[in-house]
Amino acid sequence: MSTFEVRWNNLLVVCEVLGVTAFGVVAALLVSDGLGFAADLGGLGDSTILSIVRYGQVGLGYLVISVGYLLVRDAPWRYVRFSLPTRRDVAWMVALLLFVPLLSAPRGGWFVTDALSRSPTMWVVVFASWFLVSVPAEEILVRGIVQGRLREQFAPSVAVVSAAVLFGAMHVPLALYSGGTDPLSTAVVTALIGGVLGTAYERTDNLVVPTLVHATMWISPALLHFGGTP
Repeated sequence: MSTFEVRWNNLLVVCEVLGVTAFGVVAALLVSDGLGFAADLGGLGDSTILSIVRYGQVGLGYLVISVGYLLVRDAPWRYVRFSLPTRRDVAWMVALLLFVPLLSAPRGGWFVTDALSRSPTMWVVVFASWFLVSVPAEEILVRGIVQGRLREQFAPSVAVVSAAVLFGAMHVPLALYSGGTDPLSTAVVTALIGGVLGTAYERTDNLVVPTLVHATMWISPALLHFGGTP
């Protein structure tokens, strides 16, 4: 293969993952608006269950784009690598989970913390919504598809770092949309976390590892609050 062909293929892959990322963000925002409109229309805006689902609603948008992408790819399952954790996978998960308290803080007044303390049923809702749908969908898009596609064309380090940067960048419009956090700091922190999750995926080749750690980070403010409550 000539140098031109190599560079051309590299460019095509870069454009491909940029497109997937961009469409993922657009789909996430559309789903957010759609769920918000449906909730208001149905008078469910104050529903605790709906609020928990909507907290991870961007994952539903990612899922739509991921499914669409996988349907047009040959051997799509190579981008969806979920398997039973090995001892090495468990070691990675335990090691990364030990750092979660350093990246999070207890939130006693958080609506999720309140919901979990009032009703054990909400634990099932959180697990089903976040651990089984929203976070896996995000991991399939970012680590499975974006990082996986880059990994096919570039060195592992390039794939991990590039996917992490895109992971951070895709949270900028989401931060602007929500208006609750600073977009720049959100992008930087998210990119760093993405680098760690991407490294774990590169080492284990199992999306269960980054998914479990990622989902635990989502619920960590409540877990840390309960852990520190006498």
